[in-house]
Amino acid sequence: MTSPRPDFRSYLDFLACPQLFPLPTAESRGLALCDRSGAFLTAPGPSGFRAAAHLLGDRTRLERFLGVDDLGRALADAMDRPVPPQAGDPAPHQERTTFDLRELGAFSLPGLPLSDYLTSAVVFAPAGDGDVNLSIHRARVLDATHLVLRVVPRHLHRLLTAAGGRLRATIAFGVDPAVSFAASVSLPAPGGELAVAGGLGRAPVTVFSAHGLILPASFECLLIGEFTGQTAPEGPFIDLTGTVDPVREQPVFRTDLMLVREHAVIPMILPSSSEHALLMGLAREAGVGRALRPLYDDEPRVRLSAGGSGWLHCVVAGTSKAPAARIADAAFTAHASCKRLTLIDADLDPDDPVAVEWALATRFQADRDLIVRPCEHGSTLDPSSDAGVTARWVLDARCPPDRDRALFTRLLDL
Repeated sequence: MTSPRPDFRSYLDFLACPQLFPLPTAESRGLALCDRSGAFLTAPGPSGFRAAAHLLGDRTRLERFLGVDDLGRALADAMDRPVPPQAGDPAPHQERTTFDLRELGAFSLPGLPLSDYLTSAVVFAPAGDGDVNLSIHRARVLDATHLVLRVVPRHLHRLLTAAGGRLRATIAFGVDPAVSFAASVSLPAPGGELAVAGGLGRAPVTVFSAHGLILPASFECLLIGEFTGQTAPEGPFIDLTGTVDPVREQPVFRTDLMLVREHAVIPMILPSSSEHALLMGLAREAGVGRALRPLYDDEPRVRLSAGGSGWLHCVVAGTSKAPAARIADAAFTAHASCKRLTLIDADLDPDDPVAVEWALATRFQADRDLIVRPCEHGSTLDPSSDAGVTARWVLDARCPPDRDRALFTRLLDL
């Protein structure tokens, strides 16, 4: 028997966010968002909407809320053991045919190339056979009814292309944390993310059908409408690495109907923050962990490090006799954007950059333990790459197998 599923509002209660005064302008919301001192929630503004920020950037806090020991491992397990969604009743809400998307609480960052953005948009797009594809996006508000979304060439892009650019869909704000992280998972084919969210939350996600679409029953605000087949300039934006993401022509979404809860909360995600990195990177950590399980004697602990923008640099801790080259093949296949892979033993913490550097100082020799893989397809987020073509490198900082391990064991904590 499954336990009641925690939703977005129960997560806000769990966080016990301090409440700020209403933030009436995009600039005031942006300035508050740039204060990284902790999560916050505003009082309702004149339009009735509230803003919240810095909700999903703390791994330990999320593990406590979801009741798991390791968030990446839990997501990997959810991908292996998904729990299908179930039909149910939606949260109490109003349907609005008259609305203005500019009242939702988009933010701008004064002095930086970013204006009028909503950054926690989860798209629910029909994927065929009664399934729905989830993906998380940034969206710039164009006017009262239109948004332009950044859509990378993955499943939603494939669905839009197959539909000739016009596709009925829903954009959700304020879904529960497991749904947000599942929306970042790249599955073999469109659809299936709701079942992954069910596995991560250890209870089925409740959905309901309305207006010809499958919708999440737990939400703060739903925008029901259509990708129009038209495009508009999107950007500039601040990328995960903190560098500029240029202007591109991207798909336009027209909103026909808004479903909204009383005093709905619209989450804001600061670009290049720990929240941005965890939402993008956690699914890749899970994928690398799943790929490496056959090569390890224990459960490998995988981390995409903060210094690598939560995307480009990976650390794996665990016990394995497999050669570094074989581990690297599996890891880079699972996370093609990874540029640097560091292997350490299970006695060290992959979350501790000092411990990782200590392993490199005491267990690694560059002429023996360094592998360079030039001219491979990596990440376009790396500005030093040549349109995504990069040189990958592997640092094997595990104890040498032919040496006495006692010589490499710390007798005092770092």
